[in-house]
Amino acid sequence: MTKRFVAIAGNIGVGKSTLTGLLSQRLGWEPFYEAVADNPYLADFYQDMPRYAFHSQIFFLSRRLRHHRRLLDFPGSVVQDRSVYEDAEIFARALYEQGAIVERDYRTYREFCTKCWRYFYRRLIWWSIYAPRCRHCYIASRNADGRSSATSHLNTSTN
Repeated sequence: MTKRFVAIAGNIGVGKSTLTGLLSQRLGWEPFYEAVADNPYLADFYQDMPRYAFHSQIFFLSRRLRHHRRLLDFPGSVVQDRSVYEDAEIFARALYEQGAIVERDYRTYREFCTKCWRYFYRRLIWWSIYAPRCRHCYIASRNADGRSSATSHLNTSTN
């Protein structure tokens, strides 16, 4: 049987983890979920994005690379609720465009990502979820780790 790797892409609170769970059950694949709770920069990032954006992105990159390595080593097919590629292509870029990451740091980050991707490259099936109206209501109602107000601007630029 051919090993498959599906990554779900979407904004915070849009339903990536839910879809990951449903797909993994339906297909009999192993689910891999994004871990954000262990990021020591996250609370500081939501308080002061320009100061902690680069640090937080580097931390997320290191964790996602570790996670991606586990996916590659896993013997069966997997479905994942956030991929290593989204950080640079969506989040770091949005932070750079908003001025939260300065150009020098952004170029360094992008160069490092490019080198890592060459090592980890795999074909992906991308499923992107976008539900702008309900996403803001859902985030506000669950107050996901204090992110409801801080992520509003970031979510707008990552759509």
